[in-house]
Amino acid sequence: MKPAETTILDEVAARLANISEANGYSRDFCTIRRQTQTPPKSGHIPDINYWTVGHEVAEDQSYSCDNHALTIFIAPRDKTRDEAFSDEAANMIADVATALNRATTAPKVSDAESFALGETVSDLIVRDSRYQVGQGQIPFNGALMEIEITYKSPRGDMFTYEP
Repeated sequence: MKPAETTILDEVAARLANISEANGYSRDFCTIRRQTQTPPKSGHIPDINYWTVGHEVAEDQSYSCDNHALTIFIAPRDKTRDEAFSDEAANMIADVATALNRATTAPKVSDAESFALGETVSDLIVRDSRYQVGQGQIPFNGALMEIEITYKSPRGDMFTYEP
């Protein structure tokens, strides 16, 4: 059995993997990678890198449950240099935010929205997004997004979750 946090991150990855021009997004993202201790090989920066930076738990006395807040950073990147970097970054942010609000079974931009990861969590909020420009031998443009996902669980249970 996986902890709730891992299950939620798997769903985030599945939704990000559906970003493609065929689904109506601004670009194809081919490589989605959950950050590990091993950095990507030189020249192989993933199109989207994501990781969690914290998980807060607060006890809710009135409902005998725990309230969780999971913070995730998502960093889409592209090597496109033909457009203004701020326009490209804005497109990437819009693609990621839209994909997180589409079901894996209906991932197109034109499909119905699927909020809160299909109503499996309480909320999914884009807290912050910033543009990034990489320099050096492999320049890129990109963004860094901070996402907060909130959910509930039975008190002390890190495996079961609900909205």
